[in-house]
This record gives sequence, C-alpha cells and structure tokens, in this order.
Amino acid sequence: MSDPRPEKPIRPTPLEHTPTAPSTAATLVAEAFGTFLLVLGVISTALFAAGYGEGTESANKGVGFQVMNAQYNFQIPLMFAAIVLLATLGLLANWALVSLQRRLCRWSDVAV
Repeated sequence: MSDPRPEKPIRPTPLEHTPTAPSTAATLVAEAFGTFLLVLGVISTALFAAGYGEGTESANKGVGFQVMNAQYNFQIPLMFAAIVLLATLGLLANWALVSLQRRLCRWSDVAV
C-alpha cells in the first residue's frame, strides 16, 4: 500500500555563507594596481634603456655594433644573423615578462 499523503516539496536549505562577486571597490583597486605595475614597468624600462644608451653611445662591441658593422662592410649573412638574435632575445624577454605578470597579477586577464 502506498502512502496517501502527498509528498512535500523538498526545499533547499539556505547556505550559511553565500559567495558573492568581489565588490566594485575591490575590483577597481585590483585594476588600478595592475595598471600601476604596467606603467611602472614601462617607465623603468625606458629609464634603463636611456641610461644604458648614454653610457654606450660610442661602444665598439655588442650585437647592435655587429649589425651596424656588418651593414657597413656588406656582410649580409652576419647582419641578418645578428638581427635574428636580437629578435629572439626580444621574444624571450617578452615571454619572461608575460609569465611574471601572470604569476604576480593573477586577477587580470593577460591576452597574448
């Protein structure tokens, strides 16, 4: 025999703590901090490059000198090899900085 009473609908019990999205203020602070880190990185890189360029204005060694010297002496394979080396170093530096940003700024979306 079945029970003649109708079944009561099962209600979900209220949770003690309902997670919510971060507040607008917290989101703004996080975005501002990420922007601050980006601007700080750009400024420090520009200052380093300017300072380094001032000290090596008349340098006679390095990859940049090799590119200019090879161009002047029509050593085309050496010139392109140095340019490929510079491009590779630039890509490696970009990869390292994007990895560092992903690790330090986990809240931001880094599109690469």
